[in-house]
Amino acid sequence: MLHYNTIPESPTQVHVEITPHCNLACGFCPVHKMKRGEPLTRDQILDVLSQACDMHPEYVDFVNYNEPLTCKDFWTYAALVTSRLGHGHLGVVTNGTVMTEEIAFRLISLGLRQLVFSIDAVSAETYARVRPRHAPDGPREDVTLRDTVYRNVDLYVDCLRRAGSGAWPVVQMTVCDANAHEVDDFLAYWRGKPVSQALALNCTGRGGERPFTVPNDVPCRAVLDGLWVLSDGRVVACCEDWDALDPVGDVREESLSRIWNGTKIRAFREAHFAGRKRDIKVCAACQTSQDTGDHNAYPRNTRREVLVELGMRGVGPLKSSESPAVRVVPSAGGSDGSGDPAPPAVPTCPSAE
Repeated sequence: MLHYNTIPESPTQVHVEITPHCNLACGFCPVHKMKRGEPLTRDQILDVLSQACDMHPEYVDFVNYNEPLTCKDFWTYAALVTSRLGHGHLGVVTNGTVMTEEIAFRLISLGLRQLVFSIDAVSAETYARVRPRHAPDGPREDVTLRDTVYRNVDLYVDCLRRAGSGAWPVVQMTVCDANAHEVDDFLAYWRGKPVSQALALNCTGRGGERPFTVPNDVPCRAVLDGLWVLSDGRVVACCEDWDALDPVGDVREESLSRIWNGTKIRAFREAHFAGRKRDIKVCAACQTSQDTGDHNAYPRNTRREVLVELGMRGVGPLKSSESPAVRVVPSAGGSDGSGDPAPPAVPTCPSAE
């Protein structure tokens, strides 16, 4: 069961999808499949963020199925949250493709709670398969993009050193069939660099690929933690509800506070606590079940059949001695390996594919 038995008076986190767009087309992400209505205007998003700040959450972020740094109003939204809540209450998840020195220093000046780079590969070839560019005529693989992103992480770390303070980055990998053979090399590479954390998380199948995570019927902490505001104003209880199968409200019609205390989200909680989680459409299809903070961690809750198959390929915890392990040699463009000790760990968003 959950480690808590009371509902907070206000959400501990509010996630606002400031744009529904992304410049990549990752196979495990539904961003280019999801349906959104008329987007909220700039003023409406500012109002939503103001309401979120009035609820005094631990943090606000702009993560969902998007690349937030491509939003033209990103800095206006970020400035509002920082001015209202102060440093240490804004989170950003990025694919790292558009990072520049100017962007890095501006992010550092915001006093972020966390900055997460979603990377998902070590080799350029695997990166191109897992994280192709989005194009009007379909996903386009780009073998140069891996090195660009790795250099951009290094650039951010260099700017962080020069600034003398700021959020040390988290790097994470969403583990799927196309990159599972690189998990060990990914973690070994990044845990030797000056990053806060290097994580490997199981994909959940929401993009249509094979799910790696073992689901369960334990009540989920998502129904207690926060709210997710989609770009068209609908509000859902969890990031897994990417197409709003079970919306709990709409900010065009009622306030965030009323939604948080409303009958629809209360029904979510009651179903979970009563052992009826599967009565909820989105929960019945869910693979992630955030009953613990590390539920998605690879290989802790990876499906047995997945681990067996990977083991036959010579990778993962069930690899046999007869199967030669796949070793990945990182391509050029990575960190200079300064040997700096990793900074202290920071909290990570539970679901940032």
